[in-house]
Amino acid sequence: MDAAPSQSCDRDSAGPPACPDDATLAGLAEGSLPGAQFEAACDHAERCEACQARLARMQETVSRFSASWSGMSETALDAARGEIDSEPAVPPAPAGNPVSDETPGPALKAPCELGPYEVSELVGHGGMGEVYRARHRRLDRPVALKVIRGRRQADPAAHERFLREMAVAGQLDHPNLVRAHDAWEADGCLYLVMEWIEGNTLRQEFRPGGRRAVRDVLACMEQACAGLDHLHRLGFVHCDLKPSNLMRLADGTVKLIDIGLARPPQAAVTGGTPGYMPPEQAGGTGAVDARADIYALGRLLGYLVKRAETAPTDKSGHQCLDRLKGIAARMTEAAPEKRHQAISEVAADIRRAENGLSRPSGSRTWLLALGVLATVAAIFFSPWPANSGKDDPEPPGAEKSQVHPMRMTTIPAGEFQMGAVPGDPNALVDESPTRRVAFPRPFAMGVNEVTVAQFTEFVEATGYRTDAEINGKGGWKAGLATSFGEKSSEYFWRNPGYPLADNLPVTMVTHNDAVAFCAWLARRDGKAYRLPTEAEWEYACRAGTATIYPYAEEDRNEYSWNAYLITKNPSPRPVGSRRPNGWLLGDMMGNVREWCADWYEVKAYETPYEKAPGGPATGVHRVVRGGSFIDKDRKLRSSCRNFNPPDQVVNNHGFRVALSPPD
Repeated sequence: MDAAPSQSCDRDSAGPPACPDDATLAGLAEGSLPGAQFEAACDHAERCEACQARLARMQETVSRFSASWSGMSETALDAARGEIDSEPAVPPAPAGNPVSDETPGPALKAPCELGPYEVSELVGHGGMGEVYRARHRRLDRPVALKVIRGRRQADPAAHERFLREMAVAGQLDHPNLVRAHDAWEADGCLYLVMEWIEGNTLRQEFRPGGRRAVRDVLACMEQACAGLDHLHRLGFVHCDLKPSNLMRLADGTVKLIDIGLARPPQAAVTGGTPGYMPPEQAGGTGAVDARADIYALGRLLGYLVKRAETAPTDKSGHQCLDRLKGIAARMTEAAPEKRHQAISEVAADIRRAENGLSRPSGSRTWLLALGVLATVAAIFFSPWPANSGKDDPEPPGAEKSQVHPMRMTTIPAGEFQMGAVPGDPNALVDESPTRRVAFPRPFAMGVNEVTVAQFTEFVEATGYRTDAEINGKGGWKAGLATSFGEKSSEYFWRNPGYPLADNLPVTMVTHNDAVAFCAWLARRDGKAYRLPTEAEWEYACRAGTATIYPYAEEDRNEYSWNAYLITKNPSPRPVGSRRPNGWLLGDMMGNVREWCADWYEVKAYETPYEKAPGGPATGVHRVVRGGSFIDKDRKLRSSCRNFNPPDQVVNNHGFRVALSPPD
């Protein structure tokens, strides 16, 4: 629906609506218009080039509106943040261990209900937040529910910081970072829902007087580095690393559990934990970058090393500890330029320190077992039976190793009614008449949208340059309510207007770029990868449902990254971080819209599917399906059709691949 008005307004029988006034358009960009008015203005702006240009000119005004949501000046907010962050932090109790009854003024009176969650008990608290054990009623899934601490509920600065934490948490998807499942507001209470984990903090694991093996130190440091590296790649600095903010699970996994102070590099930080803050942060006036986290991690390494124990005769163990002390000394240099300059450098030094350590017996057996498990996993995740009854030699030129294999799921054979559901109040003329579509054979689709990592592998293997790079025109950065928020020649897939990360869906790619990726993937894997047809996409999206939405309407935010969840800094989130549909496909609604193979035509459904299963033979626009992170209910419907010129470059458009069954 991002096309020029002369093409797109034909969809509404009443003709093109009048353009909204400046106040309405500003409210649209801010996301503050009431329901029906928001939907109408949003739908118009998505299809009107004149309003897209007006929105681009409003960027500075929109930023001012967004910054003033609390009614406080930046100076007042900074002062309030300082008061919050300088407060002595209370280390959170491990999940499952109730805190003392002396905790003042809890935000919730457990047991109680908050949104779709049953809250059972308070399990931890710090200077600003409280963590409760809860259960999602419908999914019967235990979760950790974090809210603003009771006495902070009325503090605008506390709300501002908590909203920032929610925005950061939504972008994280890494085994060494606690994962966020949901973020919302109910009964006037902001809450962040995270995975429920059982374990001890590193402060408890390495308590004074306790002795731990050198390998425990190495394992904790390697995993802390991995989690931090992911955070830094997303464009954030943690700013509050300490032993009580990392938890070790029963299986040995280490997770970073608190990101309340995380912020972009070069931002001034006015808080932290004494003893772990570098000089530039402790002063409260200097900007910080990744080297501030390196300093804090060095202090943490020193804390762990002091509590590590080796046998007197273990020469390699003592040598490893000495190397770790040297690494910690460099990490904690007062001058940032003298420290390691990236977490990856720290991780490399940690691995080198481990090289001379004697290996425990049985390690080879475990490596062989892991290899067997990997083989079994590869078999189970294959979208087709492993033995097809014929030889399947590697095609000429195929690459023998797949750094980022494409994970597929089988879509079963069957039939469905394609088009608007009867009684849908948001149905448009191009979604009718409904027609029966049958798929006599199964096919496969990518479990997730194609990621930045997968597209990077394609570019590095082929030297491919996207359309935006070749023509030098760049693309559009989406605003809070429109795909056309800001255009720049600097925007392309490596610089989409938000921090890049390997597990984000690739955006700023044209239909031609998506087709080129599929062709390369087909050569690499020897399989017939392609873009899905529009009918395949809707069938897979519905996953056997025949309702307006492919999920229960009240469960929208469990399945979809959308405008209800992303109210600031609009951008996609890691693939697969919402609940998949019934056929195991993630992000079919929300996150980014997806290119399909078909040409777009308003009256396409008037042609029986059997006569044109791939859509019209020619056209001006290509079909784009699925809502995005800026979309609300109207565009999150299974039948909703979007379209764009095939050379359009937008940072809320991506794609996923399909795969025909073997002959």
